[in-house]
Amino acid sequence: MRNKILLKIHLWLAFPLGLIITVVCLSGSILVFRTEIEETVYPERYFLEKQEEKKDKLSLEQLAALVEKQLPGETVSGFTIPSDPNRTYMASLMSNPRLPVYINPYTGAVVQRAQSDTFFNKILRLHRWLLAKPTIGKPVVGYTTLFFAVILITGIILIFPSNRRKLNRIMTIRTKKGWKPFWFDLHISAGTWATVVLLALAFTGLTWSFRWYNEGFYRLLGAEAPAQRHAPEQRGHSGGRERKSAGNPRNAETLMNRMHWDVLLDKVIPENPNFKTISIRNSEISVTQHKRLGNSRATDTYSFNAATGEITEYIPYASQPRTNKIRGWIYSIHVGSWGGIFSKILTCFAALTGASLPLTGYYIFLKRRRFRRKS
Repeated sequence: MRNKILLKIHLWLAFPLGLIITVVCLSGSILVFRTEIEETVYPERYFLEKQEEKKDKLSLEQLAALVEKQLPGETVSGFTIPSDPNRTYMASLMSNPRLPVYINPYTGAVVQRAQSDTFFNKILRLHRWLLAKPTIGKPVVGYTTLFFAVILITGIILIFPSNRRKLNRIMTIRTKKGWKPFWFDLHISAGTWATVVLLALAFTGLTWSFRWYNEGFYRLLGAEAPAQRHAPEQRGHSGGRERKSAGNPRNAETLMNRMHWDVLLDKVIPENPNFKTISIRNSEISVTQHKRLGNSRATDTYSFNAATGEITEYIPYASQPRTNKIRGWIYSIHVGSWGGIFSKILTCFAALTGASLPLTGYYIFLKRRRFRRKS
């Protein structure tokens, strides 16, 4: 009786939501290797030609002035500096910090300006909102993800083996018995192998879908949920108004901060010989270290006085608030960056499996229904 109820829940949820699950999982599998793909397709955006004679990099103050000269009306609000001398710098603009400018640190030339209407940004909107307005697409994807977790859990309960022989059976795929056994085994076996990762992706993804879930998730882990952020599409482009206002206080504060960036950089780099990137914006410096495992967004932070350039506080990652650590881990687990290339491959295959489960499920359902009609 229990299995019949679980099977009905499994089918009733999976059948109407299957195609949405496939779209969300497939788009997610593409996004896992976004960085690697973009660096391969657009190497000029990220890499410089190796210098035969080592040149000195320009100061951040010089670079900011040159960027603003090439992009009239813009104000540079920060930089991200890589440790690799053959990579471009990223300059943040006050008009839209989410769309950086890639620049040559030796010449100050703008290599490329990030655009919002790119292939991967469209895939991201497909993954998060199904290319609809966030107010519509966000809850649809959210509830689909929530029900997907229920589908996975009911599926595992239904096939849970009672002995080792059955376990071996559900973990193998028959390839020489015809298409029907193959698709059935693929649905069962692949789903079993991928369930743990898919549940992790679902549970972390839901933190971006529902405020109530986000608060409960953080509370469960003994932390307070971070302040809610609105999507760019919901906020509009307030940066345009800031750019027209010459007396904008944020502009004045940024210009004051910039006076000290180079001196601060000279202090921070020797203290962090193994740094991967250093980001300077507002009155804060974030340092990401080279490491293979763990929270890929782990940073050490320095705060400084905008007027004097004096470092007022240093907080290593180990001493960061629990909320910051949890937020970084949620991101790292969801995108598969917690274990380098291994975890990315694992996450990508799990997402592809998740995309295939509704399709193999439809096939099994229709085959069984056709068989019942014939009999």
